[in-house]
Amino acid sequence: MGGQAVIYHAAHHPSPAVRGYIAMAPWIRLPRDVAPNTLTVVSGQFAARFMPHFQVKQVVRAEMLSHDLEVVKAAKLDELCHDHFTLEGASGAITRGRDIDAGKAVVSKPVRAFLLAHGKLCLYCMPPISL
Repeated sequence: MGGQAVIYHAAHHPSPAVRGYIAMAPWIRLPRDVAPNTLTVVSGQFAARFMPHFQVKQVVRAEMLSHDLEVVKAAKLDELCHDHFTLEGASGAITRGRDIDAGKAVVSKPVRAFLLAHGKLCLYCMPPISL
């Protein structure tokens, strides 16, 4: 989800001190077969207003992170790959993803360089920065 945060920050709070942004594998929206239904999302976002730090357990299957078996194995052993999130964190991520998907978070000037990549495919590249 760090790629999503980079896109949102570059769109809404670009800094002239930053020479370029790189967003790798941003989570914009979940595939339909694993996305929560609308009632779950709306009720979760409502609950986040009153219990923002409430934690929900959600196991992310490491097999969905990569086709590389070594990466899957490393993810399973990584203690920082936890199985919980807060309602506030999930609500913010869903809202930012929807804004990006709807074109409400557009990266433009004064951003000088931006790379958005997912896997081996470069989706959007602005001109390279000059040194």
